[in-house]
Amino acid sequence: MKANSSDWYKKGWSLDIKKQSWTENTKEQVDFIIKALSLTGREKILDLACGYGRHSLELARRGYSVTGVDITPVYIEDAAKTAKEEHLKAEFICEDIRKQKGLTQEELAEILFVSRSAISKWESGRGYPGIDSLKAISAYFAISMDELLSNKELILAAEQDNRRKIFHVQDIVFGLLDCSAALFLLLPLFSQKVGNAFIGVSLIGLTDIMWYTRAVYIAIIVLTVVCGILILALQNVDLSAWRKIRGVLSVTLSVIACLVFIATSQIYAALLFFLFMLIKGILLIKRK
Repeated sequence: MKANSSDWYKKGWSLDIKKQSWTENTKEQVDFIIKALSLTGREKILDLACGYGRHSLELARRGYSVTGVDITPVYIEDAAKTAKEEHLKAEFICEDIRKQKGLTQEELAEILFVSRSAISKWESGRGYPGIDSLKAISAYFAISMDELLSNKELILAAEQDNRRKIFHVQDIVFGLLDCSAALFLLLPLFSQKVGNAFIGVSLIGLTDIMWYTRAVYIAIIVLTVVCGILILALQNVDLSAWRKIRGVLSVTLSVIACLVFIATSQIYAALLFFLFMLIKGILLIKRK
């Protein structure tokens, strides 16, 4: 994902929002506001997160003295231009409503039930609020979800952030499955003939095979475990080449292990690696 500038949340919006179908109900919504608040026409109104002045301008047209505040320059410029053209008693200020409300990052974090670092990341473009946080923002600042989600960049960012979280969980599953291959060294998953019977032994205790077969077994186990460790260790490292191959590499090692164990009649070990391969394959398909 291409890195966004630190002020993406100020400049990532456009006046295309005016084309949204829900803007057609502005007059009815203002009617409701006036009725619900029993406004008389003499009040001074502060509209936080006013956007391009949809409600502020309509209230001003009805004689109210209105101040609109929004963080997006293009919205404030457009609203101020409209107010000037229509000679309306409306003032528009480009400002951060968090600061307008006198909230620190810590205080806003407590209100939204997130960490202060999360607020910092949102405001610096290093992260994006999830759906639950967007709902909380909508409720606290009295901004509709339609307006919050009208920004295509924000929608895309939220979707990508959600995908990263899913990939993070999937990487943990891949890594743990691969690391668990170390248990093959200790668990009795290999068949060994003793007299006329077969018993289960660990790879360490397996003695009735050729040295090169044992070497292949150990190489498969070691490579699988190393792959798992790398997947877990490099989750937050931005290596595009590794991101592309890590899942495929993990599945490939499981396929090779499964085929080798089947070819050498180690059925239990083959079945377990087949189960690993199946889980990984399903997760890889869901990544597409």
